Amino acid sequence: MLNGPVNPSWMCAREKGISEQTFHRWKRQFGMLPQDQAKRLKELEKENARLKRLLADEILGKELLKEALEKSCEPRPQAPDRRYLCEPGLMQ
Repeated sequence: MLNGPVNPSWMCAREKGISEQTFHRWKRQFGMLPQDQAKRLKELEKENARLKRLLADEILGKELLKEALEKSCEPRPQAPDRRYLCEPGLMQ
């Protein structure tokens, strides 16, 4: 026997402000897990997303440093010889 009235899934979803599809997806994903395990799974998913962002930032930083190093190691163009910049009669 159930204790209390049973709401259809669409009513539960509406009360929580989510779509019925989201409700069923969450129910399928977390419905069989005890509450503490579902909470731990959610925490691990958040941590995983954070670590993925950190890794992406590190990879981007490494690529930027590599590009900067390549540019700084390129030979600089030779400056023209200053003796030939002015015509002989114009130098003071």
